[in-house]
Amino acid sequence: MPSLIKSTIRYASYPVIMGLSTYALLEVASCKLDYWPYTPLIAATGIFIVATLEKIQPFEEKWLEDHQDTIVDILHATFSIGMIFLTAEIIRTFRHFVNIPVI
Repeated sequence: MPSLIKSTIRYASYPVIMGLSTYALLEVASCKLDYWPYTPLIAATGIFIVATLEKIQPFEEKWLEDHQDTIVDILHATFSIGMIFLTAEIIRTFRHFVNIPVI
């Protein structure tokens, strides 16, 4: 893979994915879209894209090897998804108290 493409994937893809996901979640929070199914769909799509890019070009090559830490990986993924849903629900619950500008 050419060096420019590798550098772009390594340093720009995650901020772009997170920025687009955050924008989409803010649209949900501002009531333009329903919480269900958009919040889980947005979270799953972002996580899937990041995981796919990690398989294509890992930040560290040794991360592709099994380190017998599958349970820790599952716990981390479960906690992360739970935090995404909790944050989205908190924003949605308190959106009436805070003026969220329409983007």
